[in-house]
Amino acid sequence: MIPSERDALISSPNVSVPSSQAAAVVLPVVFLTQFAIQLPVTTTLDIVLKLVCQLYWDTNKGDGDDGYLRPYEFGDGEGGDRCRTPRVAQIFSTVVTLQFLASACGAFAMFGLVSHLSTRCGKRRVLLCLSTLLLISNALFLGSLLVPLQQRLLFILLWFAVYIMAGNVDVTVLVADMHIVDVTPSDQRTSMLALSIGAALAGGIPAFALGGFITQSLNDPRPVYLLSTALACILVAYNLIAIPKGPPPSNINTNTPPPDTERTGSVGEVATRAIRSVYVSILQPLGLFLPRINPISGKRNWRLALCGGSLFMGQLGSGYALQVTIIYFTTTAGFKPDDNGYVLASAAASSAVSLTLLTPLLVKFLQPMYNRHFVSAKVTEGQTPSTSFDVCLAIFGWVVDLLVVAAMPYGETKEQVMLLLVVFGIGSCRTPAGRSIVVASVEPSRSGEALAAAQMICSVGNVLSTFILGSILSATMTTRPHVVFWTIAGMEASAAVLLLCVRDADCYSPITTSSRDPAECREPDFV
Repeated sequence: MIPSERDALISSPNVSVPSSQAAAVVLPVVFLTQFAIQLPVTTTLDIVLKLVCQLYWDTNKGDGDDGYLRPYEFGDGEGGDRCRTPRVAQIFSTVVTLQFLASACGAFAMFGLVSHLSTRCGKRRVLLCLSTLLLISNALFLGSLLVPLQQRLLFILLWFAVYIMAGNVDVTVLVADMHIVDVTPSDQRTSMLALSIGAALAGGIPAFALGGFITQSLNDPRPVYLLSTALACILVAYNLIAIPKGPPPSNINTNTPPPDTERTGSVGEVATRAIRSVYVSILQPLGLFLPRINPISGKRNWRLALCGGSLFMGQLGSGYALQVTIIYFTTTAGFKPDDNGYVLASAAASSAVSLTLLTPLLVKFLQPMYNRHFVSAKVTEGQTPSTSFDVCLAIFGWVVDLLVVAAMPYGETKEQVMLLLVVFGIGSCRTPAGRSIVVASVEPSRSGEALAAAQMICSVGNVLSTFILGSILSATMTTRPHVVFWTIAGMEASAAVLLLCVRDADCYSPITTSSRDPAECREPDFV
């Protein structure tokens, strides 16, 4: 009997029965990863600023000013004043922008790579590699604080080379989501995916405040990096001890070509193997979102293409929305750093509560009622699992977001903005619901590729969001600054409209020899 999408992917006699407990084992990994990554973020920015400042003044003022800025000085003395000059600020802004773009490109490549390696080597090994890279990254930056200034730049460059591979929590979330999809039945999948994303948000809430507090209190950045390195060590140990090994990779059908047994050859053969590796790890998952021909009906199935378009437009609107809000109220309402901290904390806390508490409760109590009243008997009998509730949940999230964004420029006080962002967090249910729809659109053995492709699409939308919304805000800030919020609302509305076109008839359904319905669509090979 061919397993349906309702069943978990891992269901052999040698593996324990799938349950929420088996899926929850990866949640501490996500939490600790986010905590270890975000804890030194504000300290890192300050160190990079002072390094840029030091190098700039050494280059432009010679050796006479060599002692004006100490390696661990975080006060507002003479060095702080000189680091706030326009030219230093411009160089620092450029460095941070380049860091963001490099990190985004690195994450894009890592999404496909970890999906490919998880299928071949197992998710436990991939999580262990990611946590080890994070440990090395923190150790390199800590080492940069212990060497002379002339050698510090080299350590920071080495740190960044490792950081772009392990410094994005979304990569770890992707592997965790793949594990959750493998061991969780479809009726629990959305709730567990929500808990995974909520764990990432929860890890960032205390990290921002704690990292800055430690650095300011001790006037020394090294304790923060020691703590972050210790968290990475705990993470490595947890992956070794608590994460199950899972089934052998050979038990899972990957639909990917086998690895080359011959590793020697001409330059052309080596280049061909390299191109094939790039295709398998990056381009092939993206190909899942192209419209495919249903071999039974002869028509193209646009379900995944619609899901991809919705993910892209939604991320294009929401990717830079929080930064736009901070910039807008800082320039128009005079928000101070502590005000911005409260705003960011309220948004993160609301999203975390929505994902860890509200979304699972909505799925637990509303989905059964929805299926009884609005889903056909054929679906409820188990022949074709329905995702229409997930579609409704995702649309609800986007509608909440666009209404809040449209009302955002009319907030006048810090309290009003915080209230709007608390409501904004309720719409976070759209993310796990959208991923659940994507997983239900492919055969279970390709769910990892589908999740990786979804993350790639979101990362592209996130990068473009920075340029598009940032340009709109810069062009309209002095005339009609609220235009950028209307633009975001329009993009999110288009994401909701695309989801309205997603049908249950186009989801994955295994073809059996006993009965076949032309409306059922098995994921065919690429056409």
